[in-house]
Amino acid sequence: MTVRTPLPVVLARALGRAVGLRVFRVAGPSMEPTLHEGDWVFVSTYRRGLPRPGSLVVVHDPAGERTLVKRVRSRGTATFAVGSDNPTGARDSRQFGSLRPEHLVGHVIGR
Repeated sequence: MTVRTPLPVVLARALGRAVGLRVFRVAGPSMEPTLHEGDWVFVSTYRRGLPRPGSLVVVHDPAGERTLVKRVRSRGTATFAVGSDNPTGARDSRQFGSLRPEHLVGHVIGR
């Protein structure tokens, strides 16, 4: 079976870094029912600082394994915690603790 990449994703990948936009494909069920495996998300890399609770973000896994799409659960003065909408078997701040701003890849702005 051939999987075709949608045209907006192709364009975002081609132009994205120049305009602060990246595209990620969701892997796994950790963000269901909000996002499903195979969904594409558009991420603004220009927004910096600590994200607001409730927002969707892409973060670097502190273990260095991969990037994760998560929901911000809380924030402190210099850190923030993320969680999964479907926490069964998911990797989030319950396992690795709070994150620093340098772990933030960007904010999800669309899908």
